Amino acid sequence: MPRLQRMRMLFPLAAARISRSRRRSTTPRAARHRGVALVIVLWITVLLAAIALGIGQDSRTESLLVRNQLALAKARGLADGAIERAMFEHLRPPFPEKVWFPNGVVHAWEEDGARIVASVAYESGRIDMNFAREPLLKGLLMSAAGLKLEDAERIVDAIMDWRDPDDLRRTHGAEAGDYKAAGRNYVPANSNFETIEEVQRVLGMTPEIYAKIADLITVHSRQPGVDPAGASRGVLISIPSLTPEIVDDYIQRRENARQLNQPAPPLPQAVGYVSIGAAGFHVNGTVRMPDGEIFVREVVVQPTGDPKRPLQYLTWREGLPLEQPAPEQSPKPPPPPGLPNAGGINRPAQGTR
Repeated sequence: MPRLQRMRMLFPLAAARISRSRRRSTTPRAARHRGVALVIVLWITVLLAAIALGIGQDSRTESLLVRNQLALAKARGLADGAIERAMFEHLRPPFPEKVWFPNGVVHAWEEDGARIVASVAYESGRIDMNFAREPLLKGLLMSAAGLKLEDAERIVDAIMDWRDPDDLRRTHGAEAGDYKAAGRNYVPANSNFETIEEVQRVLGMTPEIYAKIADLITVHSRQPGVDPAGASRGVLISIPSLTPEIVDDYIQRRENARQLNQPAPPLPQAVGYVSIGAAGFHVNGTVRMPDGEIFVREVVVQPTGDPKRPLQYLTWREGLPLEQPAPEQSPKPPPPPGLPNAGGINRPAQGTR
């Protein structure tokens, strides 16, 4: 017989007290256990909610990244296609009245909701950093970059020291010792610039100055002067013998000739700085996506004379956007059937962008 039952039989009053005491001691302990369990469950719920929120945010971020990458890839593809179309339109001999002449005119159309513009211009319309004479380089730095004469002379002398084959320092120039003294880990190449980006390495050339002249220079025209027919206002105003009034008047006359499909007029005031020669083309394709994404492809193309491979791409890089004309000024043209001999076009490696 259990002990409690015997006690109840022998001592009913004491047994009742013991039973009540046990009930009082057991009930609060169970309640405490239930309270702890509830707190643990609440903390686990909060932790799981935080984890779920973090996973959701990561998923949204990855989704946005993928969407942006897809939009950029589409914009890049459209810009590359604009380059191909520009060269096709330039090389379409069966339709001379529709040919895109390399005169810098901006052509616009729409495709898949994107706004696309492209232009073709002679590369000789830019200032060649390897062949331009000193007065033209000084005019470029003073007009485009806004430098004072003494600052422009200092950078021009450094440019000339970079591209000449000797180690003789010009009055305001810079040779190997000057670069080492300035803490540079390189010295002048004593040869021509291979790319326009290399100009940034010249002592005294700052990122701000380079950004202002980058769209006006080249290393591919191999001309000491510029071709006014394809030169921008920034290039023309760099010519020392020209004033803004002369430049603006010439641009207006040149635009009138373009509208009549006539050759560009001469610019006698620029004598000594004019070099006419089709050393290649500068092609720009700018794409503006509906969501505002912009991608610009800028290339330099050189004719080869080979019917199987008529063109060679010397540079293939991202560039500066073109100004887009109003839609009514540039009606949407029909899509071309494709660039002939596209498989035979020589392009540089991706590393040259």
